[in-house]
Amino acid sequence: EPESTPLEPRGYRLGDPLRVHLALSAEGISAVSSPEDLRDVGVLEVVSLLPLPLPDALGLRADRGPLRFMNDVAPTPFWLEVPNLTAACRAEGVLDPSVLGRWLLRRTPMQGAARCGDGRCLPPRTTCGNLSCGQVPPESPELLHGVGGGCECRGAVRGIEYVFVYAPDATHGVAIVDAELRVTLESVFADHCDGPARVRQRVAARFVERPAGEAESRGKSGNPGYVFGLPLLVAGCAGRDGVSGACNSFTGVEGSGIGSIPGIREGGSCGPGTGLRIHFGEDAIFGCVMSMDRGELGSFCTASGGVPEMLSLPWSHIASFGHVAADSQDPDDWIDILGGEAQENRQFGDLDLASGTRASDSACRGVLVGLDLEVLYSPFGEVANPQLKVVAARKKARLGALSYTALDARVKQTF
Repeated sequence: EPESTPLEPRGYRLGDPLRVHLALSAEGISAVSSPEDLRDVGVLEVVSLLPLPLPDALGLRADRGPLRFMNDVAPTPFWLEVPNLTAACRAEGVLDPSVLGRWLLRRTPMQGAARCGDGRCLPPRTTCGNLSCGQVPPESPELLHGVGGGCECRGAVRGIEYVFVYAPDATHGVAIVDAELRVTLESVFADHCDGPARVRQRVAARFVERPAGEAESRGKSGNPGYVFGLPLLVAGCAGRDGVSGACNSFTGVEGSGIGSIPGIREGGSCGPGTGLRIHFGEDAIFGCVMSMDRGELGSFCTASGGVPEMLSLPWSHIASFGHVAADSQDPDDWIDILGGEAQENRQFGDLDLASGTRASDSACRGVLVGLDLEVLYSPFGEVANPQLKVVAARKKARLGALSYTALDARVKQTF
């Protein structure tokens, strides 16, 4: 692309391409966290346009030009063809999330040959769900060999979302003050470890304004109505009216008020892990697996509590519109999620054996096994420009049974 950056310093304008600085060495593109890393021995500082992966005519990934300032990109799926899953799944491979954010972004447009100095560039914050990718085990994808030659690449890159926060700058006009690279991970399967695989990926980009004097911005999911594919905005209840019982005080939740399902590890097991985000207008099914032998199932069934974190939503209200601020205390901005907590009545099959009525079937009945969340929305406003608004929400618990069927009581079974 022809150089269009002005000689005089100025802020970003609509359509300006985003440029990044890379640390090129004999080993390839190195990780950078500050401009000082670009001046290490054996490192060449390189300026590049920030590419935007989009599908070609066949739906395959193709880098189609740079990301441009204020040009949002709706969530767009494409296929990534991997010639060899073993090579792609290892550290530094194309499915490794740690290789995505190895650049420094220019805060404001600069001349093409200008170098990153102090305060002129910023590194992206790469996150997997609500955590840093370095905190999610494993840090790099893990290749697991299956039966019959098949294999699984666990912790591979599934989705990429660029979030850029911009704000007025007293010197240059408009500057980018924060950049976040949100990565979604999942498992990729192939018939042969050394064979090809097709990975379904998705990319999105959005620009969020931070008003002058505001320290932090969660971002919007519409203006004012929700936009399909953007995160659902949520809050918790901090206090209720003594007479009506309605919530009159709201508090933010982990993840800056973005609705997510906690308690799912990257491999699909239940436990502390990334929060999988809920996107407006997109139906989704989330689940996790618990591994227990017969004794552990009995202890789980007879103990009080023990509900998987995934089935305990940490928030109670949903923002009615996509532009609601995270700290809003207006009850009209929030929709209460109706539906009470499930009344579990857990009973393990050994109770039948103890009473002498019948043999134990090694089943735990009356346990919480699912939670359905339904969100009702409707268009409001002008017919030519409808704005999507959440008007109601409810949750419904599902009780069921967990049956242990293995012949050896010491063998762990998945539920």
